[in-house]
Amino acid sequence: MMKRINRYAVFLFLMMLAVMSCEIDLTLKQQDLPADISVFGIMSPDTSMQIMVSKTHLYFITLGEQMGEESLLPDADVRIIVNGKESTAVYDAAVRRFISDSRARPLDHVEVSVESDGLRSTYCEFQVPAEPKMEILSIEKVFDDIENGGVSSSFQTYDSDTLAVITVKITDLPGDNYYRLKVRSEGFSDGALKVVQNRFTSGDIVFYDERLYRETSALPAYFSNIFDDRYFDGKEYTFKIESRIQANYFPFKDFSEKRIVVELQALSKGLYDYLKAVEIYDRAYEETEHRDEYMEGVVVPTNMVNGTGAVGAYIRKQSLVEL
Repeated sequence: MMKRINRYAVFLFLMMLAVMSCEIDLTLKQQDLPADISVFGIMSPDTSMQIMVSKTHLYFITLGEQMGEESLLPDADVRIIVNGKESTAVYDAAVRRFISDSRARPLDHVEVSVESDGLRSTYCEFQVPAEPKMEILSIEKVFDDIENGGVSSSFQTYDSDTLAVITVKITDLPGDNYYRLKVRSEGFSDGALKVVQNRFTSGDIVFYDERLYRETSALPAYFSNIFDDRYFDGKEYTFKIESRIQANYFPFKDFSEKRIVVELQALSKGLYDYLKAVEIYDRAYEETEHRDEYMEGVVVPTNMVNGTGAVGAYIRKQSLVEL
């Protein structure tokens, strides 16, 4: 018995020695690491493509006053090739971006490459999504009083006590598809747009994300308007959304026209991955008093080879619902 205990003791000692011997201290000199280029850009069907180019920076430092001029790369060589044809990209100092005459068209093949002296070259390629298929099936107005009233983002307007409950149908194409749904509630007076609310809610499972466990002033917990087609791949899918109808702040002078704008965007894969990761990061860290210091780190992905950032495109389908 004693010999067996001694053998166990020797075995445990050797195991501890092996574990201790595997501990290695690594010293990294940041100045010796290769510098990267950050590239951010979105192609849309409505506006010319704009690309931000800078030295690699932390995600939460934006291209504004927080980022010094020394981080920008206005002399970078930016090349955009669409379906084999090169598009011009010129730096605009007023907006601190490269402006291209490229616009997103369904199924375009896009290549973006950036070079700058002293930094590693970076590039990406992607395909613009096909046009999404969406149909508004019905709309119902439902009374839903707001406790203590509900002031909207504009001082002159209130959210009304009425919800627009809209039934939407998506027809998903075969293959992996990625979406973002945007809903605007608008009010007009004398033909002019007076108020816009960019909010909607839904209890449908496609908008559920268990990683978004914190609510914000505008969004409930676990709610996301960025989703994929895992629940309806290649099929038709119907769901309901709710958006509050706008009412004028001044009594007896309601808006002459009200409408809901429902916009379904089909996203390229790289853009979807980036937007989803940023959404998770922002929900956890954007407000100091609600920040979760023990949350697992969020990896912000990139589709830029040898660089950081994200370049992608979206195609949209828009429907107007007159109220």
